[in-house]
Amino acid sequence: MRIHMHRTLVLLLLVPIASQSDVRNGPREPLFRTVDLNLGESEEVELSDGTRAKVKLIDIEETRDGLRSAIRQARVKVEVNGKAVTLVSATYHLPVTVAGVQIDCPVTKGYYRNCDPFEDSWGLDKDARLRLWPAGSPWMPPGTFVYPVRQRWFASATQMANEPAFVDGGDAPSGRKIYYHSGLDIGGCEGLVEVVAAREGLVVSAGGEALPEYPDLPFYVRGGYDYVYIVDSQGWFYRYAHLKSIDPAVRPGQRVKMGQKLGVLCKEGSSGGWAHLHFDIKSRQPSGKWGIQEGYAFLWEAYHREYAPQLVAVARPHHLASVGEKVVLDGSRSWCATDKIAHYEWTFGDGSTAAGPQVERTYDRPGTYSEILKVADSQGRVDYDFAAVQVLDKAEPDKLPPTIHASYAPTFGIRPGDPVTFKVRTFRTTAGSETWDFGDGSPPVTVRSDGNAEPLSPNGYAETVHRYAKPGHYLVRVERTGHTGARAATHLQVRVDETPTAADERWQSWLERRLLPADEAKSMMSHFVETQFKPLPLPESHEIWESRREALRQEVLRILGLDDLVPAKWDLAIQQKGTIRREGYRIEKSTFESYPGMTVPALVYVPEGIKERVPGIVSISGHTYALSKAADYIQQRNVNLALRGCVVLSYDYIDCGERNTGPDPFHRKPYGGGNDHGIRSFSFSSRTPTALEVLDGIRAVDVLVNRPEVDPERIGFTGESGGSNSTYWVAALDPRVKVAVPVSSVTTFDYWIRTDGNWDWHQRPPGIRRIADIGTLLALHAPRPLLVISSRRGTDDQEFPLDEAEKSFQWAKHVYRLLAAEDAVDHYESTTEHGYQEDKRRRLYRWVERWLKPPAPKGDVELATKVETFDELRCGLPKDNRTLRDIYAEWLKPLPRTVHPSDRPSDAELRVFLQKRLGLPDPVPDVKGERIGQEEKGLWSAEFWLLEPEPGIRLPAILIRRKGQDGPITLVQGRDKEAAARALAADRRVLVFDLRGTGEMRHGEGGTWPSMAGPPWPELLGEAGASMSNWAWFAERPWPGMWALDLLQAARFCREKLSAPCVSVDAENPYGWPALLAGAAAPELIASGSVRLRLASLHDDVRARGDHALADVPGMLERLDIPQLRALWPGGQVSVERSNLSIKSGF
Repeated sequence: MRIHMHRTLVLLLLVPIASQSDVRNGPREPLFRTVDLNLGESEEVELSDGTRAKVKLIDIEETRDGLRSAIRQARVKVEVNGKAVTLVSATYHLPVTVAGVQIDCPVTKGYYRNCDPFEDSWGLDKDARLRLWPAGSPWMPPGTFVYPVRQRWFASATQMANEPAFVDGGDAPSGRKIYYHSGLDIGGCEGLVEVVAAREGLVVSAGGEALPEYPDLPFYVRGGYDYVYIVDSQGWFYRYAHLKSIDPAVRPGQRVKMGQKLGVLCKEGSSGGWAHLHFDIKSRQPSGKWGIQEGYAFLWEAYHREYAPQLVAVARPHHLASVGEKVVLDGSRSWCATDKIAHYEWTFGDGSTAAGPQVERTYDRPGTYSEILKVADSQGRVDYDFAAVQVLDKAEPDKLPPTIHASYAPTFGIRPGDPVTFKVRTFRTTAGSETWDFGDGSPPVTVRSDGNAEPLSPNGYAETVHRYAKPGHYLVRVERTGHTGARAATHLQVRVDETPTAADERWQSWLERRLLPADEAKSMMSHFVETQFKPLPLPESHEIWESRREALRQEVLRILGLDDLVPAKWDLAIQQKGTIRREGYRIEKSTFESYPGMTVPALVYVPEGIKERVPGIVSISGHTYALSKAADYIQQRNVNLALRGCVVLSYDYIDCGERNTGPDPFHRKPYGGGNDHGIRSFSFSSRTPTALEVLDGIRAVDVLVNRPEVDPERIGFTGESGGSNSTYWVAALDPRVKVAVPVSSVTTFDYWIRTDGNWDWHQRPPGIRRIADIGTLLALHAPRPLLVISSRRGTDDQEFPLDEAEKSFQWAKHVYRLLAAEDAVDHYESTTEHGYQEDKRRRLYRWVERWLKPPAPKGDVELATKVETFDELRCGLPKDNRTLRDIYAEWLKPLPRTVHPSDRPSDAELRVFLQKRLGLPDPVPDVKGERIGQEEKGLWSAEFWLLEPEPGIRLPAILIRRKGQDGPITLVQGRDKEAAARALAADRRVLVFDLRGTGEMRHGEGGTWPSMAGPPWPELLGEAGASMSNWAWFAERPWPGMWALDLLQAARFCREKLSAPCVSVDAENPYGWPALLAGAAAPELIASGSVRLRLASLHDDVRARGDHALADVPGMLERLDIPQLRALWPGGQVSVERSNLSIKSGF
């Protein structure tokens, strides 16, 4: 294609790009960095991942032809981080990896010499341009760029990346300047190939009309009638030229989605008369000028992501030579997905052959030759490409041989008997006719094109239709002899698949086959959970416990999200709010900050007449919603402790008392407002409400130990119900607490798991059961004194039954025994039910007097006390006091949060983070498979398997393929018929299977249990989910993580047991989320895939569901959102469908 400029470019846009584009999936910066260098010049470059690379331009060596002095190859020697490498500039070359960097050279200054001066395409002022990516980085962010034509790779001729234009006869030594084709011409069948948007963006010009705010595009002023210009979110302009028609929806000012139809490929405008899409990209370059953003690598990567070819032959670019001159044909840029290419074979026009990636050839007569390159891999797959060689006679330079362009459509999904349209046009001659050989033994077909007499003639191409009778891989040849006697020939390769018609879709009935015994299917998940209830092992010795205690404490802090918050480094901001004086003690009203901006109201009971330092005790309530620190039984306890000579601090428990944000502060359960302890959005971060609850207690201890009358070596902590939870958490994590008395809440996490009980989010940090149960937390307090008080047997069984409390107590007692402190631990069964009644308080007084030695002991006698009113004890909170909701919002700031690029984690670090969040076992167990049957139907064969991704889980799976077929496998979850059909139509084997808890394993109704984030999980899981909800949370084995494990193990099974060279996934259904997680966690197992999500970002979920948003993978937003996950899976194609996704399955 030739583009003529009608106006001088204006290099500054009048309207900021960012304000005109809203492409949510696009980054603001590309993944590569661009530098322009002169010879001998070096530059240090900060890459997109924050690492740095030093690059130096050493040398440039150009190879020019002897007919036009056109550059045919520019070899560029550079030094990267001290290591030398030679690049070939553009001309179908991809980036290479050296010294931790991927690098390519889009252009050198030599391309400016003798070039067609109508446009400075590159904006290059120095000797060479280099682009650098981090090693292993995709070239374009996954999910942001697609192949812009709906046809096979190299389905027709191409002119790309500084190749001199040649298809229309333009590569001729006639004295004309050389038109190096800086853009990307993709040949195709005129009027029959869709052109789609490679990127999302704003249409700024279409059909000759442009937005008025874009009067000076960096191409044509307003483009031609056959052009579309789109600008993306990073300010890059994309040109789509020579379109036969432009879709009516593609108008200036409209936004288009990636993959949306723009028009139909043709030869309109300045095409030169050959049918192709001219596609190119312009962006600002280091010179400050607009210049081409060389896109061959982007097309290559996008096509591989979308279509997952296993083998690609590359014999391009074309060659121009004189008679007798040596030509080196080069197929070394060919590519294989699984291993090295096993075989290169060349077949020449005279019938001779040669082997090897590069061969030398000479020609004894003028003509346009098409030499066949065949490549094969170790699996027997083959692919072809064709080297175009134009040979001229120097003695008769004006006698130019004809050139030729051929194409066909469709290129995908051709079945035996289908009509295939072939089109051809010859250039530089009007003599003779074209003759087709369709490669199937059918008679030759002769047609006659116009020889490009009228380049834009709608009848310029000669058309014929052919039908192939049998499946196969056909080589098609077409040739024409011109008026000089020279011949032009070209080839096409056509794949005719044995894809069954609708009448032979008998494979679908296999999807309805049940493979598991009914009883096993129904009970599998509950049995699996039971096998996971392995008691935490008791430490065998004092030394073993001491050696691991601190590491265990630190791991608990990490799970809570406290590891970087304690010891606290912010000011307590204590404010005195008044004093109430009573006989023998005073009550100081005050506030302190437990978390920056979160003020806690507190009362300090101080005994009168203190002459020495005395014990300090934190004494709090549980969910006494209306009163908390003002509840009568709390006051009785606190006054009695003060009258014994203890300084007692009592604060309002979270969401209670003055911190109650419900609509009615005195309502029994004040759900609502910013401190509602049912808010779930914390779950997307790595921190937990438990962290804030524990911080309340730790900061309360800070207040006490900083008081002059308190002995910091004699600190106690007690509370009931929720306050009892605070007691054992704080006592486990803060060694300053010397005595702990948790009352009416000691149980086991395992009991909550089995009974699906206790859904107070601030008492259940996800993942805690992997390392600790409540008994472990009690033991972390050892050898310091511990008194566990439980309610009378049978009165507190909903959450805290006595037998479960005894289990935790005995675990802790074992540790106390190892530490020779058995007398410092005790368990008391109360005579009363849930609460902190008088018999329990008497036990507290006795324990405190025994271990903290207050100056005025009174035994277990409870003294009469004056009970103050709520208002008398009110401390008052700031109007702008931060709530749980405020703090959760702070924790969920959008990613990335790092300020300096060097702080950004690497992909490897992010994958380790992801694998931990998903709860993937370490090490992952061996995957097992049991084949239980096989069948054949027509063209198809099936194998029925039971896969075991981990012990206790068996997944029904069906391997479907055409008879005798091997090769890649596509994973399909959920018995999805449409996904399976797509994979089979793409000539892939397909493994269809049920994820755990779904399909055959699903039973009962769903939708009531609270552990998941919402649709579609309850519907898909039914009661199979309810049996696992609590365990999945406590064990940090979230459902999507378990499904990701199923996918990864299925992929491993396909590779190891079924010899699949590569594995992809089709999850354009409700299982797209776990498929994305699996691909991001281990792209080496699942190389590519197509998934559909309901959301573009987890933040969308938080915004949409607010306080009720519960992460199905807790903590993910600490480092990863959906865009980051997409980047971790370069081979994945991700689309967003906000409507409910469904599956057409066998069940």
